[in-house]
Formats: sequence, C-alpha cells, structure tokens
Amino acid sequence: MSSIIDGRELSPAEARLWELLPGLATEFAAGAADRDEDARLPAEELRRLHALGFDRAALPRELGGEGISAVV
Repeated sequence: MSSIIDGRELSPAEARLWELLPGLATEFAAGAADRDEDARLPAEELRRLHALGFDRAALPRELGGEGISAVV
C-alpha cells in the first residue's frame, strides 16, 4: 500500500509514522486538559513519541535519523 501526500509518495518509514498520528493525537488529546490544569509536561507522551522514532524522524539518516521529509 502506498501513501501519497501533496503529490509525493511516502517512504515506508514516513507511511508508518503517518498512519500512527491520528490515534496518537486522539489519545494524547484525551489527557491534555488535565495536564494543562496541573501545569504538567506531557512526559509519558514524549517518551512514547521517542520510542516510536518521532523525535529523530526528520534527522538525516547519516546522523541516525529516519530522513523523513518535513512535508510529512
């Protein structure tokens, strides 16, 4: 299955992250009001994003990232 965004076919790594985004956004939004009320950073959410590779997604492969386009 190929995914196309803005006329460009996504790489497998881009497609994997793109498919995860809606579920993560819904899940993270559910606790956002409580975090705001308590003035807490979303530490667990950040840990999950790190584990999934979102924090290194746009880094070039030669620097240990996924080399994902900023368009995604």
